[in-house]
Amino acid sequence: MESVMRPFLVFLWFGAAFGQLSPGKLHQKHEHLEGVANCVQCHEFGTKSFREKCLTCHELLADRVQAQKGLHAKPSYQRCETCHSDHHGRDFDMVHWPQGTTAFDHKDTGFSLIGAHKKPDCRTCHDPKHVQYPEILIQKGKDLTRTFLGLTTACSSCHTDPHQGQLGDDCSSCHEEINWKPATLFDHQRAAFVLEGAHRDLTCSQCHEGDEQPIRYKPMDHATCNACHEDAHQGQLKGDCSGCHDVEAFRPASYFDHQKAAFALTGKHISVKCDTCHKQIVPSDRNRPYVKYKGIPHQACSDCHSDIHGARLGPHCEDCHQTSGWHRTPAFDHNQTRYPLLGKHRDVVCRSCHPDGRAITNISFENCTNCHKDTHVGQFKHRPQQGACEECHQVTGFVPAHFGTQDHAQTLFPLEGGHLATPCSECHTPILMHGQKTQKFRFEQALCQDCHRDPHEGSIRGATCESCHSVTSWPQSHFDHAVTRFPLVGAHNDVDCKACHLPTVAGAMVFQTIDDTCDSCHDDPHRNQFARSCNACHESTQWQTLRFFHDRDSRFPLEGAHANIDCDQCHVRVQDTEGVFVRYRPLAAECEFCHGPNRRN
Repeated sequence: MESVMRPFLVFLWFGAAFGQLSPGKLHQKHEHLEGVANCVQCHEFGTKSFREKCLTCHELLADRVQAQKGLHAKPSYQRCETCHSDHHGRDFDMVHWPQGTTAFDHKDTGFSLIGAHKKPDCRTCHDPKHVQYPEILIQKGKDLTRTFLGLTTACSSCHTDPHQGQLGDDCSSCHEEINWKPATLFDHQRAAFVLEGAHRDLTCSQCHEGDEQPIRYKPMDHATCNACHEDAHQGQLKGDCSGCHDVEAFRPASYFDHQKAAFALTGKHISVKCDTCHKQIVPSDRNRPYVKYKGIPHQACSDCHSDIHGARLGPHCEDCHQTSGWHRTPAFDHNQTRYPLLGKHRDVVCRSCHPDGRAITNISFENCTNCHKDTHVGQFKHRPQQGACEECHQVTGFVPAHFGTQDHAQTLFPLEGGHLATPCSECHTPILMHGQKTQKFRFEQALCQDCHRDPHEGSIRGATCESCHSVTSWPQSHFDHAVTRFPLVGAHNDVDCKACHLPTVAGAMVFQTIDDTCDSCHDDPHRNQFARSCNACHESTQWQTLRFFHDRDSRFPLEGAHANIDCDQCHVRVQDTEGVFVRYRPLAAECEFCHGPNRRN
């Protein structure tokens, strides 16, 4: 009985021990490793690293790690258990994404997802149809719907070549991963046909188009312009297009030299647009219109131009005109006509007098006003010549007029003094007469105030400007101050007028209602110690020159030793709230006020 129970107990103990050692069932791919006897197939005693054990079975990954390729060769992916754990059941997902698939940095695999590659789901690329050698993975037991192995980084492994081998297999030499179109990396300048001029602005489809599939990129015929462009001249101008045109623009024909044609362009003909002479022809026997370049008559001017003189001046335009300009007629001599051109008239363009439609019409020229407006609007019609322009002006120039000072002396206002230097426009100002702008020349009177502002603002009554001033100089007046109630004597003679006659806010100098007392202009240095006026003691010649006599004008005659002392011995400087001044009064006359122990300080 004992011999029977012992194996049974060992079996029970082993089953219980395995249940305690295994944390759970293995994934279905590893279920063949189930059991305590197989633990060492994955686990290494004394270490928690599974790497060596894992790579023993996962030979494909071991080869990539050995070659330092792919995700598992990265130092940060050395621990397999970080992403792969087991004992969670038969159907547990063996791939664990620590931060989710969206946070996975695909750059660690050796293939960064940029541009349009960022958008697809993982299985858009990791699809069995994109696996390069599926039989090898299947042989190694890989589920093609779950594995991330087997892809290459070549574009053709996922994408169909739309060019079907025309341009090689290096898609990245022309295209970016952000957008397939346009092919921003393609440099046409390295192609057999370098893009120059207007060709640079073409879209690809303008040359590479058609129903042919795939779209043809090479070979392309580009040896001649006609390979792409129709002949706009329909065979009129046989030869190479580049003989006249450049690639910058078909029009104008930059290289075409009209001087080598049957009709050389000179003068104004050089600036004439081509289509002025070369008209579009719509033939009945051709499919489309064309521009005529050959067979154009050009022997006479009238082949292109109509005769504006109505054939009355002969058929040879060149007798008077030249190609440098129709209105330039160096061969025509206007001085042989009834109206020779003199002065400024020589610079007038013909059409100013001979406008369109009146090219050969008889023109009146007896008076200036036949052509010119009377700029003075009849202001001089009262003069002997009834305002004839020649009286003041000449053909050498309307301004300046030859109306001089002697002529002005015959007017209401002869020019004298400072008026001689005054510009005409200062007095003859712009006005509006009968709706026309002109300058004023007729005046009813010629008083100073008609032109000048009264700088005294009416403060001087009973006198005119001429009473004090002359036309020679306004500041130098001939006014005699002695006739006023304040004659200028002494130092007052040297004082500037503005010192007493202060300008108002408006700048006028006031001469009336001015106080003539000293303190109206001068500060009182004595602080009202004296009731009498300043001239009782001082003279206007000099302030320091005194009329004051101590024995006569004070109550303390200077006698004896008092006659020899300085004034400031008795009249000392004192300080008050307004400043320092000399005390003259009141002063005591008693001796003890100045002398003795009780004298003042």
